[in-house]
Amino acid sequence: MKWQNTPRHPSRKPSNEMARSNTDEELRAPYFFGHLDERFRRLFGANEPVWEAVKRISRVVEQQNTGDVRGTIESGANVQGKVTLGEGSVIECGASIKGPVVIGRNVQVRHGAYVRENTLVGDTCLIGHCTELKNCVLMDNCRISHFNFVGDSILGERVHLAAGVIVASLKLIAGTVVVHFGGRSLDTRMVKFGTAVGDDSEVGCNSVINPGVLVGRRCVIYPNTTLAHFCATRSIVKPRGNLRS
Repeated sequence: MKWQNTPRHPSRKPSNEMARSNTDEELRAPYFFGHLDERFRRLFGANEPVWEAVKRISRVVEQQNTGDVRGTIESGANVQGKVTLGEGSVIECGASIKGPVVIGRNVQVRHGAYVRENTLVGDTCLIGHCTELKNCVLMDNCRISHFNFVGDSILGERVHLAAGVIVASLKLIAGTVVVHFGGRSLDTRMVKFGTAVGDDSEVGCNSVINPGVLVGRRCVIYPNTTLAHFCATRSIVKPRGNLRS
């Protein structure tokens, strides 16, 4: 029997329209992020879906990347390219940074972490052992514990990703990432887009956030959850798909 490359949902086609900015408040930056100072505000347009900001990360990193190192780079750390490091921040022995990267004040980059190009890290963040970041934004007080991957994404203030959380940004079956919201399938026109996670959200150990899944503020995602749907603010999601608002 010959295998056929059949779409998973042949009757459902992603909409070619972008999110309707006048009505879809839940897709705009203020729904996810309560405080945006100058470091992060320039990522976002006033009336556009939050994922559009991912396209601007490299430009914003370039604008803020002075190359000034005020923190500590321990012996044995591997730092390449242009990197800005704020006062009180520490890059531990065994960590790797590949610029352009901007890291704020009082940030810990622990042994085995790998921070790749076009990453913007706010103040007082933790980037734990064996965590990989690339083309993403961590706002202030984020904790990315250990054994994590975050790519092509934006995490709000005080977001916590526990051990083993993976933010996938590339579809298993080739194509642009689609955001499912309000009964519609919105084509981001981006081959790589992970997530936007709102302020104060917690994601438990060994969970996976699928490409294009958005998470509002103050959500709790239980351990071992595969997140495949939009999570409204203050949602609680358990592994069996039991959603409670």
